[in-house]
Amino acid sequence: MAPNKPVVGDGNFVRESGIGIDTVMKYPLAMFSLNPYFVGSFPGVVLGKKSGVNSVKMKAQEMGIQLSEEARIILNRVKEPGIAKKGTVSGAEFAEIVNEVNLSS
Repeated sequence: MAPNKPVVGDGNFVRESGIGIDTVMKYPLAMFSLNPYFVGSFPGVVLGKKSGVNSVKMKAQEMGIQLSEEARIILNRVKEPGIAKKGTVSGAEFAEIVNEVNLSS
């Protein structure tokens, strides 16, 4: 199935922008016309050039990682491959960035 298929596609309820990520995760109807849970889906976060600190923190939380002041450093590191690839950063790439930042701290 295409990830952008209306209502049921895997990417339909996923956002990259950092501006409203917290709102999307807490109040999905503020951004979506349909509650994702009604169709067996859930709101998600992808990371890339448009991401913000809240996006990074949310993605880290999904992976069981707690971030504090290093979130801004990780955000800058996430934007680099996002811009270079003209796309999003995979979970593996994000985990690698987090590990590198935590090791250098």
